Amino acid sequence: MPLNPWFAANAAVILLCAFVHLLLGGRGMVRPLLRDTELRPVVRDIHYCCWHLITILMFGMVIVFALAALGRASADLTLAAVLVFAAYGLWTLGLMLHRKYRIREMPQWILFGLIAALGAVGLSDGA
Repeated sequence: MPLNPWFAANAAVILLCAFVHLLLGGRGMVRPLLRDTELRPVVRDIHYCCWHLITILMFGMVIVFALAALGRASADLTLAAVLVFAAYGLWTLGLMLHRKYRIREMPQWILFGLIAALGAVGLSDGA
């Protein structure tokens, strides 16, 4: 089976996003969170845990799309991954609009939307 370039591109985009999330986001988001003394420790630690759960999820999604690119993931699994990123994009966009953040303050929805779109095209191209 030939390589699905849409899924391969998705694996690469998610890998890049995961490293940006881990490295730059860790510096800009996690460090200030951990220094916050006004949050209850359990609240702070739950946020810290969620941060790393997203990191783990993103690296897992790299595997899903890499396998899909090679024709080794089911269409159902790939569709589920696409829907997860679509939901992330919609949630983040909705939060940004609701709270009136600028795009540069909360741009994650753009990447999540791109990942969902690449995945949708990959699925329609014959997963």
